[in-house]
Amino acid sequence: MEPDDKRMEIPACTNSHEPRFGWELRFRPSPQHPIRETRDVDYEAYGFRTKSGATLESWFGPTAAEVDASEERFVKSTTFFERFVTDPNGHVIGIDARGIYRNGKRWRWFGVLPGSVDLAVSALDNHPTWPRLIATNAIGYDEATDREIREFESILDSVCYAVK
Repeated sequence: MEPDDKRMEIPACTNSHEPRFGWELRFRPSPQHPIRETRDVDYEAYGFRTKSGATLESWFGPTAAEVDASEERFVKSTTFFERFVTDPNGHVIGIDARGIYRNGKRWRWFGVLPGSVDLAVSALDNHPTWPRLIATNAIGYDEATDREIREFESILDSVCYAVK
């Protein structure tokens, strides 16, 4: 995997009347699939499953998910890509990862730990590296076909940062 200097900057949320789900990271729900919600004392989860079995899942809570995608997703992929995520002030707060499985279906995982994170620097190539951390905001899709990508990407790309 080659390091990518491009970072994904999350804009601040501006329209408080627009329907959204999430915590610090807020997303527009799909107009095609109703979002199911689960809550417990320390997390909230939102998601849906398509007829073909593709899933969108999101987790919000103090120890809800990992910042980076699971190793299994990378191992089962023919190609993948990662980039750092920054808040509206330019602080690195997470990772946006995506890939294509051997069967041609796609995945994406977007994990964030709001607040600036200290990145380590690799001794081999002087690029920043990400410590394995628990995310408080995470969302992703799995097993998506080319036809489903547009819906899933529109949800993830609708992200905004609810500055408190």
